[in-house]
Amino acid sequence: MLSVFVRLLCLLGAVTATVDQTVCVYNPDPDYFECEQTGTFKNQNDLSCSTYYSCYPSLLGYHKSLKSCATGTYYNPTISACDYYYTCPCTESNKCLYVTDPDYFTCEGTGNFENLNDIECTTYFSCYHTSTGFHKTLKTCRPGTYFNPDKGLCDWYYARPCTTDTECNYNADPYYFNCTQSGSFANNNDLTCSTYYTCVSSGSGYIQTLESCASGSVFNPRISICDSYYTCPCTLVAENYNVQSVALINTCEEIPDATFLCSAEQGTGCFADPSDPYCEKYIYCYVSRSGVVYSAVKRSCPSGSYFNSSSTACSCSDYTCPCSKS
Repeated sequence: MLSVFVRLLCLLGAVTATVDQTVCVYNPDPDYFECEQTGTFKNQNDLSCSTYYSCYPSLLGYHKSLKSCATGTYYNPTISACDYYYTCPCTESNKCLYVTDPDYFTCEGTGNFENLNDIECTTYFSCYHTSTGFHKTLKTCRPGTYFNPDKGLCDWYYARPCTTDTECNYNADPYYFNCTQSGSFANNNDLTCSTYYTCVSSGSGYIQTLESCASGSVFNPRISICDSYYTCPCTLVAENYNVQSVALINTCEEIPDATFLCSAEQGTGCFADPSDPYCEKYIYCYVSRSGVVYSAVKRSCPSGSYFNSSSTACSCSDYTCPCSKS
Protein backbone atom coordinates (compact mmCIF):
# COMPACT_ATOMS: atom_id res chain seq x y z
CA MET A 1 0.00 0.00 0.00
CA LEU A 2 2.83 2.36 0.87
CA SER A 3 4.55 1.77 -2.47
CA VAL A 4 1.31 2.53 -4.35
CA PHE A 5 0.86 5.74 -2.34
CA VAL A 6 4.44 6.84 -3.09
CA ARG A 7 3.91 6.11 -6.78
CA LEU A 8 0.74 8.25 -6.79
CA LEU A 9 2.58 11.14 -5.14
CA CYS A 10 5.33 10.90 -7.75
CA LEU A 11 2.81 11.13 -10.56
CA LEU A 12 1.24 14.17 -8.94
CA GLY A 13 4.60 15.86 -8.52
CA ALA A 14 4.49 15.90 -4.69
CA VAL A 15 7.47 13.54 -4.44
CA THR A 16 10.31 13.14 -6.91
CA ALA A 17 11.61 9.57 -6.82
CA THR A 18 15.25 9.60 -7.78
CA VAL A 19 16.43 7.40 -10.63
CA ASP A 20 20.08 8.34 -10.19
CA GLN A 21 22.55 5.64 -9.23
CA THR A 22 23.62 6.12 -5.62
CA VAL A 23 26.53 4.45 -3.91
CA CYS A 24 26.10 0.71 -3.56
CA VAL A 25 26.59 0.04 0.15
CA TYR A 26 26.97 -3.69 0.75
CA ASN A 27 27.58 -5.41 4.08
CA PRO A 28 28.23 -9.18 4.07
CA ASP A 29 27.55 -9.48 7.83
CA PRO A 30 23.97 -10.83 8.22
CA ASP A 31 23.78 -9.50 11.79
CA TYR A 32 25.05 -5.99 11.15
CA PHE A 33 21.71 -4.19 11.49
CA GLU A 34 19.99 -3.25 14.73
CA CYS A 35 16.97 -0.96 15.04
CA GLU A 36 17.68 2.33 16.82
CA GLN A 37 14.61 4.28 15.72
CA THR A 38 11.22 3.86 14.09
CA GLY A 39 11.16 3.68 10.29
CA THR A 40 12.22 1.62 7.28
CA PHE A 41 15.86 1.11 6.36
CA LYS A 42 17.94 -0.35 3.54
CA ASN A 43 19.01 -3.99 3.87
CA GLN A 44 22.71 -3.82 3.07
CA ASN A 45 22.88 -7.62 2.82
CA ASP A 46 20.66 -7.50 -0.26
CA LEU A 47 22.32 -6.56 -3.56
CA SER A 48 18.95 -6.78 -5.34
CA CYS A 49 17.39 -3.93 -3.27
CA SER A 50 14.20 -6.01 -3.01
CA THR A 51 14.07 -6.21 0.81
CA TYR A 52 14.31 -3.75 3.68
CA TYR A 53 14.12 -3.56 7.46
CA SER A 54 11.09 -2.17 9.27
CA CYS A 55 11.62 -0.92 12.83
CA TYR A 56 8.89 -0.08 15.33
CA PRO A 57 8.84 0.37 19.14
CA SER A 58 7.96 -2.44 21.53
CA LEU A 59 8.04 -3.00 25.31
CA LEU A 60 11.64 -4.26 25.05
CA GLY A 61 12.91 -1.51 22.76
CA TYR A 62 12.66 -1.68 18.98
CA HIS A 63 11.42 -4.63 16.98
CA LYS A 64 13.10 -5.47 13.66
CA SER A 65 11.27 -7.10 10.76
CA LEU A 66 12.66 -8.00 7.32
CA LYS A 67 10.14 -7.22 4.60
CA SER A 68 10.00 -7.58 0.81
CA CYS A 69 9.05 -5.03 -1.80
CA ALA A 70 6.22 -5.72 -4.21
CA THR A 71 7.18 -7.23 -7.55
CA GLY A 72 8.64 -4.60 -9.87
CA THR A 73 9.66 -2.22 -7.09
CA TYR A 74 12.97 -1.70 -5.26
CA TYR A 75 13.72 -0.16 -1.91
CA ASN A 76 14.77 3.45 -2.34
CA PRO A 77 16.65 4.72 0.75
CA THR A 78 16.17 8.33 -0.35
CA ILE A 79 12.42 8.19 0.23
CA SER A 80 12.52 5.17 2.62
CA ALA A 81 10.01 3.22 0.56
CA CYS A 82 9.72 0.70 -2.25
CA ASP A 83 9.76 2.56 -5.56
CA TYR A 84 8.74 1.67 -9.12
CA TYR A 85 11.18 4.22 -10.53
CA TYR A 86 14.26 3.51 -8.45
CA THR A 87 17.26 1.93 -10.18
CA CYS A 88 19.02 -0.37 -7.77
CA PRO A 89 22.74 0.58 -7.85
CA CYS A 90 23.77 -2.89 -6.73
CA THR A 91 22.08 -4.82 -9.52
CA GLU A 92 25.05 -4.34 -11.85
CA SER A 93 27.77 -2.91 -9.61
CA ASN A 94 30.00 -5.15 -7.52
CA LYS A 95 29.48 -7.85 -10.10
CA CYS A 96 31.95 -7.37 -12.92
CA LEU A 97 35.28 -7.02 -11.13
CA TYR A 98 38.69 -7.24 -12.78
CA VAL A 99 42.10 -7.21 -11.10
CA THR A 100 45.29 -6.87 -13.15
CA ASP A 101 47.64 -8.03 -10.37
CA PRO A 102 48.19 -11.78 -10.92
CA ASP A 103 49.31 -12.19 -7.28
CA TYR A 104 46.37 -10.38 -5.67
CA PHE A 105 44.74 -13.51 -4.20
CA THR A 106 45.86 -15.25 -1.01
CA CYS A 107 44.00 -18.14 0.57
CA GLU A 108 42.59 -17.31 3.99
CA GLY A 109 40.24 -20.26 4.26
CA THR A 110 39.28 -23.47 2.51
CA GLY A 111 36.97 -23.56 -0.49
CA ASN A 112 36.67 -22.36 -4.08
CA PHE A 113 36.96 -18.67 -4.94
CA GLU A 114 36.54 -16.58 -8.08
CA ASN A 115 39.61 -15.55 -10.08
CA LEU A 116 39.34 -11.80 -10.60
CA ASN A 117 42.12 -11.97 -13.19
CA ASP A 118 39.71 -13.90 -15.42
CA ILE A 119 36.62 -11.95 -16.53
CA GLU A 120 35.58 -14.96 -18.64
CA CYS A 121 34.85 -16.90 -15.41
CA THR A 122 36.49 -20.05 -16.76
CA THR A 123 38.98 -20.48 -13.90
CA TYR A 124 38.91 -20.28 -10.11
CA PHE A 125 41.12 -20.64 -7.06
CA SER A 126 40.87 -23.75 -4.90
CA CYS A 127 42.18 -23.35 -1.34
CA TYR A 128 42.91 -26.17 1.10
CA HIS A 129 44.81 -26.46 4.34
CA THR A 130 48.15 -28.27 4.73
CA SER A 131 50.65 -28.63 7.57
CA THR A 132 52.41 -25.49 6.32
CA GLY A 133 49.26 -23.36 5.97
CA PHE A 134 46.84 -22.73 3.15
CA HIS A 135 47.66 -23.89 -0.36
CA LYS A 136 46.30 -22.23 -3.53
CA THR A 137 45.66 -23.97 -6.85
CA LEU A 138 44.32 -22.39 -10.04
CA LYS A 139 41.76 -24.70 -11.62
CA THR A 140 39.78 -24.61 -14.87
CA CYS A 141 36.07 -25.28 -15.33
CA ARG A 142 35.05 -27.95 -17.84
CA PRO A 143 34.06 -26.59 -21.29
CA GLY A 144 30.61 -25.03 -21.31
CA THR A 145 30.58 -24.24 -17.57
CA TYR A 146 31.63 -21.09 -15.73
CA PHE A 147 32.59 -20.44 -12.14
CA ASN A 148 29.68 -19.20 -10.06
CA PRO A 149 31.06 -17.40 -6.97
CA ASP A 150 27.70 -17.58 -5.19
CA LYS A 151 27.73 -21.39 -5.35
CA GLY A 152 31.50 -21.86 -5.26
CA LEU A 153 31.45 -24.24 -8.23
CA CYS A 154 31.39 -24.40 -12.03
CA ASP A 155 27.86 -23.93 -13.28
CA TRP A 156 26.22 -24.74 -16.63
CA TYR A 157 23.63 -21.99 -16.13
CA TYR A 158 25.70 -19.17 -14.65
CA ALA A 159 25.16 -15.85 -16.45
CA ARG A 160 28.62 -14.30 -16.61
CA PRO A 161 28.37 -10.64 -15.59
CA CYS A 162 31.34 -9.40 -17.63
CA THR A 163 30.61 -10.96 -21.01
CA THR A 164 28.41 -8.86 -23.26
CA ASP A 165 30.25 -8.55 -26.58
CA THR A 166 29.83 -11.99 -28.11
CA GLU A 167 29.44 -10.86 -31.72
CA CYS A 168 32.28 -10.89 -34.20
CA ASN A 169 32.83 -7.31 -35.36
CA TYR A 170 34.63 -8.11 -38.60
CA ASN A 171 35.54 -5.35 -41.05
CA ALA A 172 36.97 -6.31 -44.45
CA ASP A 173 38.20 -2.79 -45.22
CA PRO A 174 41.96 -2.75 -44.41
CA TYR A 175 41.86 1.03 -44.06
CA TYR A 176 38.81 1.30 -41.78
CA PHE A 177 40.72 2.18 -38.61
CA ASN A 178 42.20 5.57 -37.82
CA CYS A 179 43.38 6.66 -34.40
CA THR A 180 41.22 9.31 -32.77
CA GLN A 181 42.51 8.88 -29.21
CA SER A 182 45.39 7.28 -27.35
CA GLY A 183 45.10 3.65 -26.25
CA SER A 184 44.84 0.09 -27.55
CA PHE A 185 42.02 -1.00 -29.86
CA ALA A 186 40.77 -4.19 -31.50
CA ASN A 187 41.85 -4.88 -35.07
CA ASN A 188 38.56 -5.77 -36.76
CA ASN A 189 40.47 -6.98 -39.85
CA ASP A 190 41.80 -9.85 -37.77
CA LEU A 191 39.46 -12.81 -37.29
CA THR A 192 41.91 -14.43 -34.87
CA CYS A 193 41.96 -11.50 -32.40
CA SER A 194 45.73 -11.91 -32.19
CA THR A 195 46.60 -8.35 -33.25
CA TYR A 196 45.50 -4.89 -32.20
CA TYR A 197 46.18 -1.22 -32.84
CA THR A 198 48.03 1.10 -30.48
CA CYS A 199 47.54 4.83 -30.80
CA VAL A 200 50.07 7.27 -29.38
CA SER A 201 49.55 11.03 -29.45
CA SER A 202 52.16 13.07 -31.30
CA GLY A 203 52.55 16.72 -32.15
CA SER A 204 50.77 16.26 -35.49
CA GLY A 205 48.05 13.82 -34.43
CA TYR A 206 48.36 10.14 -33.57
CA ILE A 207 50.88 7.45 -34.43
CA GLN A 208 49.11 4.20 -35.29
CA THR A 209 50.91 0.87 -34.91
CA LEU A 210 49.74 -2.70 -35.45
CA GLU A 211 50.86 -4.95 -32.58
CA SER A 212 50.68 -8.69 -31.91
CA CYS A 213 49.66 -10.46 -28.73
CA ALA A 214 52.04 -12.91 -27.11
CA SER A 215 51.59 -16.57 -27.97
CA GLY A 216 48.63 -18.07 -26.13
CA SER A 217 46.76 -14.80 -25.67
CA VAL A 218 44.34 -12.75 -27.77
CA PHE A 219 43.24 -9.13 -27.62
CA ASN A 220 40.35 -8.49 -25.25
CA PRO A 221 38.58 -5.23 -26.22
CA ARG A 222 36.80 -5.00 -22.86
CA ILE A 223 40.03 -4.48 -20.94
CA SER A 224 42.14 -3.29 -23.92
CA ILE A 225 44.99 -5.75 -23.35
CA CYS A 226 46.00 -9.21 -24.53
CA ASP A 227 44.33 -11.81 -22.33
CA SER A 228 45.04 -15.53 -21.99
CA TYR A 229 41.47 -16.15 -20.75
CA TYR A 230 39.52 -14.31 -23.45
CA THR A 231 37.67 -16.33 -26.08
CA CYS A 232 37.87 -14.70 -29.49
CA PRO A 233 34.29 -14.43 -30.84
CA CYS A 234 35.55 -14.55 -34.44
CA THR A 235 37.26 -17.95 -34.24
CA LEU A 236 34.38 -19.86 -35.83
CA VAL A 237 33.98 -17.17 -38.49
CA ALA A 238 37.66 -17.53 -39.35
CA GLU A 239 37.27 -21.30 -39.66
CA ASN A 240 34.21 -20.91 -41.90
CA TYR A 241 36.04 -18.48 -44.16
CA ASN A 242 39.19 -20.62 -44.07
CA VAL A 243 41.15 -17.48 -43.24
CA GLN A 244 44.49 -17.66 -41.45
CA SER A 245 44.64 -13.92 -40.78
CA VAL A 246 43.74 -10.80 -42.69
CA ALA A 247 45.53 -8.56 -40.24
CA LEU A 248 48.55 -7.87 -42.40
CA ILE A 249 46.85 -6.54 -45.54
CA ASN A 250 48.60 -3.33 -46.61
CA THR A 251 50.07 -2.77 -43.14
CA CYS A 252 53.71 -3.83 -43.63
CA GLU A 253 54.94 -1.02 -45.81
CA GLU A 254 58.04 0.90 -44.77
CA ILE A 255 57.47 4.64 -44.33
CA PRO A 256 60.96 6.17 -44.23
CA ASP A 257 59.76 9.70 -43.56
CA ALA A 258 57.49 8.75 -40.65
CA THR A 259 58.67 10.44 -37.47
CA PHE A 260 57.85 10.13 -33.79
CA LEU A 261 57.57 13.31 -31.74
CA CYS A 262 58.37 12.94 -28.04
CA SER A 263 56.19 15.07 -25.80
CA ALA A 264 55.23 15.57 -22.18
CA GLU A 265 51.86 13.88 -22.87
CA GLN A 266 53.32 10.40 -23.27
CA GLY A 267 56.42 11.12 -21.17
CA THR A 268 59.79 9.42 -21.31
CA GLY A 269 60.38 5.80 -22.31
CA CYS A 270 60.53 3.54 -25.35
CA PHE A 271 58.01 3.65 -28.20
CA ALA A 272 57.53 1.85 -31.52
CA ASP A 273 59.30 3.41 -34.48
CA PRO A 274 56.54 4.33 -36.99
CA SER A 275 59.01 4.11 -39.90
CA ASP A 276 59.89 0.46 -39.12
CA PRO A 277 57.06 -2.10 -39.54
CA TYR A 278 59.47 -4.96 -38.77
CA CYS A 279 59.85 -4.12 -35.06
CA GLU A 280 63.64 -3.99 -35.26
CA LYS A 281 63.92 -0.37 -34.13
CA TYR A 282 62.32 1.82 -31.50
CA ILE A 283 62.30 5.40 -30.29
CA TYR A 284 63.70 6.38 -26.91
CA CYS A 285 62.25 9.59 -25.50
CA TYR A 286 64.06 11.49 -22.77
CA VAL A 287 63.80 14.92 -21.23
CA SER A 288 66.58 17.51 -21.32
CA ARG A 289 68.35 18.72 -18.21
CA SER A 290 66.15 21.78 -18.18
CA GLY A 291 63.13 19.51 -17.92
CA VAL A 292 61.37 21.32 -20.76
CA VAL A 293 62.53 19.88 -24.07
CA TYR A 294 61.74 16.25 -24.97
CA SER A 295 64.15 14.58 -27.38
CA ALA A 296 63.98 11.40 -29.44
CA VAL A 297 66.75 8.90 -30.18
CA LYS A 298 66.29 6.03 -32.63
CA ARG A 299 67.69 2.73 -31.36
CA SER A 300 67.85 -0.86 -32.64
CA CYS A 301 66.95 -4.07 -30.85
CA PRO A 302 69.67 -6.72 -30.47
CA SER A 303 69.87 -9.24 -33.29
CA GLY A 304 67.08 -11.82 -33.08
CA SER A 305 64.79 -9.71 -30.92
CA TYR A 306 61.87 -7.45 -31.77
CA PHE A 307 60.36 -4.40 -30.10
CA ASN A 308 57.11 -5.12 -28.27
CA SER A 309 55.07 -1.97 -27.64
CA SER A 310 53.03 -3.67 -24.92
CA SER A 311 56.08 -4.36 -22.76
CA THR A 312 58.06 -1.40 -24.26
CA ALA A 313 61.11 -3.64 -24.59
CA CYS A 314 62.92 -5.82 -27.10
CA SER A 315 61.84 -9.43 -26.77
CA CYS A 316 63.44 -12.63 -28.06
CA SER A 317 60.97 -15.42 -27.41
CA ASP A 318 57.47 -14.34 -26.34
CA TYR A 319 56.72 -11.79 -29.06
CA THR A 320 56.14 -12.14 -32.81
CA CYS A 321 56.30 -9.01 -34.95
CA PRO A 322 53.17 -8.76 -37.16
CA CYS A 323 55.35 -7.86 -40.16
CA SER A 324 58.18 -9.93 -41.62
CA LYS A 325 60.78 -9.11 -44.29
CA SER A 326 60.58 -12.61 -45.74
